[in-house]
This record gives sequence, structure tokens and C-alpha cells, in this order.
Amino acid sequence: QESLVEGHRDSHPQDAQRCMREGSPALHEVPWPQGVVARGEGLGSAEDKSGSSIARVSVVVNEQIKWRNKVDHPMIRWMGEVAKERGRKEWQIGVVGDSTSKGVIQSFARLLAGESFEALNGNAKYFTYVQLRIVGVGWEMKFHHAKNWEGAFHEEAEELVKRLPKMDAFLWNDGQHALWSPQQDDSWRRSWRERGEQIKHGSFAKEVAKTVKLLPPKTRIIYLLCNSFCRNKHVAAAEKVERRGGVIKGYLFDRNGSMALNNKQISDLAQTLERPHRIIDSFALTDHKCRSTHDGTHFWILDKFKVLSILMELVLL
Repeated sequence: QESLVEGHRDSHPQDAQRCMREGSPALHEVPWPQGVVARGEGLGSAEDKSGSSIARVSVVVNEQIKWRNKVDHPMIRWMGEVAKERGRKEWQIGVVGDSTSKGVIQSFARLLAGESFEALNGNAKYFTYVQLRIVGVGWEMKFHHAKNWEGAFHEEAEELVKRLPKMDAFLWNDGQHALWSPQQDDSWRRSWRERGEQIKHGSFAKEVAKTVKLLPPKTRIIYLLCNSFCRNKHVAAAEKVERRGGVIKGYLFDRNGSMALNNKQISDLAQTLERPHRIIDSFALTDHKCRSTHDGTHFWILDKFKVLSILMELVLL
């Protein structure tokens, strides 16, 4: 049965968690540099039609400001109208995961700044901590992203709550790094297989329960499941399946493995979460969309649809 939801991923985790535990300054919100306007100052009044579609946007990676600019975009006007109508001055969104969740932030920045935006390009293992900050006229939206590929999300969640005490939404994923290929059985891939086996035996459900207890009561949970896959250089290695006792061990790094993992997580979420939540269906969004991926596992161009879905979720808060 192919009922599914969203996600996509990266590699090599310990540095992210070490950064979190040691209280690296990367966790602290980097202030606006001198000369950069905050809180909508200098952007025009709310009644000014040209000003209401303008916002200051900044991207911070591991303590360093990688990009900042004034952006004029119709989406900003819409967000400003929503903020005014709902009496919202700020949205705080905590994000934890791998390249799936990082890709959502990257796509949001590209949606506003244009396709030439490159501040978040590159291997996600280098993006330990990312902030995206959008400051419009009288409102502000903050995304704080912490990298995690090992599944111990409660550790990052606890730190993010300190940085975002009024966290409106918690966006996370635990997918592609639980899939493995028998033909690439090195230590790195073995850790992926072990992660998948742990999920099979209930570790994901336990981690969900532990994480949710740390979040503010009104925080909306948004979960991204794993993308679908296309046969290419990354997926071809999974064609020869190693079987033990007639049963596939773990979740394979291919379309069927992704589907099986997603269905397991959907079931665990339904049984564990006792508060409203949303599952974004990455699998349905990316399935059979092989022209939209460069590596068979990431579908950057389709991440904009995830952004729109997340924004609609925030509007309802």
C-alpha cells in the first residue's frame, strides 16, 4: 500500500551534536550586523504598498552571516497581511534533521531571493546550524535549523526551545540515513542500516515521545518523511538485495525501502503523538519525478511546494 509523506538527507553527524552539547556560540542567534535594519525599521509603513512587500532577509551558517539583503517579493506582502490579520508579530520555527529539512530552508530563501541564491549550496554535513530570518513591516519569521542524522532529536529540540521559547512549529525528519545498500557495506552505510533496524524495533516511537515532552504545549509538529527514489548512480547499488532468512534486513536505499520506512513512521506517529500534527508527503510529491532530481534522492526544485505547505500550516496557528 503506497500511502506516504515527505523527507530527504545527508551524511556524518557527531559534529552537530557535539556543537549542541558544548554550547557552541553557533546556537546563539547572531545579531544583525551594524547597519542592517531589524523589526521592519526603514522598510516603509504597513500602508505603503511598495514597502509592505519588502523585508530584510539574512542567512547565518555556523555563526557566520552568509547572506543578507533587502528583498521585494509578493510572498512577503502576503505574509505581512496574514500577520496583520492575525495580530502576529513573530513566528518561531525550530527545525531538526538532515538535507531534507535543510533543503526546505534553502528553498524558502531561494523563493524570496531568486534562483541565484547560493549561500546554502553544498554538502549538508557542513551546515551544523542554520538560521533564516525574515523581518517585514511589523512582523518577523525565524527558522533555526540544527543538523541531526542519528535520530536523537530530543537533544537538539531541548536546545532549540532555549533559543525559541515561543516556538510555533517544530519541523523535523528522520529518513534517508536509515536506508542502506548491501553493495556499500562500509562503516558509514552500516550505521545507516543499524539506524533502520532500530526504527523497526521501536526507537523512532520512543524518540518521538521523548522529543514532544520537551516542546511547548502549543508547538505545532510538522514531520517530513523520506522522498521517493529514482534509479541512478546512488540507487543502482541496491538492485542486488541481500536477504537473511528470506527477509530484507533493514530498509533498502531505494524506492521500496523509503516507502516501507515512511509507512512505519506514519504508524508510529499516529500511535505516539497526542497533539495536532502534520505530515508532509514528500514521497507523493517526488514519486516518479525523475526529471526533477540530479542524484535520484534530492528534489530541490520540488521543495518549494513543501515551503508553501509549511507556510499554510503557520497561517493556521
